[in-house]
Amino acid sequence: MKLNVVFKSMLAALLAFALACGGAALATADDAKAKATSIVPGTAVAAEKEQPASGPARWIVQVKIASGAVVTVELETTTGNLVEVKDRAGPFGYELQPVKAAMKLSEATQKALAAKAGTVVAWELKAAGAGWEYEFYVRDENDRLWEIKMTGDKGAITSVVEKAAFD
Repeated sequence: MKLNVVFKSMLAALLAFALACGGAALATADDAKAKATSIVPGTAVAAEKEQPASGPARWIVQVKIASGAVVTVELETTTGNLVEVKDRAGPFGYELQPVKAAMKLSEATQKALAAKAGTVVAWELKAAGAGWEYEFYVRDENDRLWEIKMTGDKGAITSVVEKAAFD
């Protein structure tokens, strides 16, 4: 009897955790598109399921936003959790805040450009441990590509590294 109560308590806690972390599984492309456009307002133009070499399967959803940019939203298929949001083509003159636990894109962009002057050519916001991490790719006046990483919540710069290409 006591074991049954413990099992039910653990099951209830696991279910509550799953719901708090993103909710239900995303079974179809339409499910993934609906979730992606609740994170990045716009029109979902494509959704593909992908199985990375490691980790859970993901939905990769392309969302066209009002500025004309196409933002990529990656979601775990089994939990619906947001994994990453990115734009590698621009135009970049728009505002987003995909998660409340991370600063607005415009604030993060200002911090990245303060760390390395140039032109933003791509950005990413991804889950990192218990928080979020921004990555910006900035091309400087000498046409060198720099990757600037910062904490998603406060924008504390964690690295500035020259790169040959996007990771």
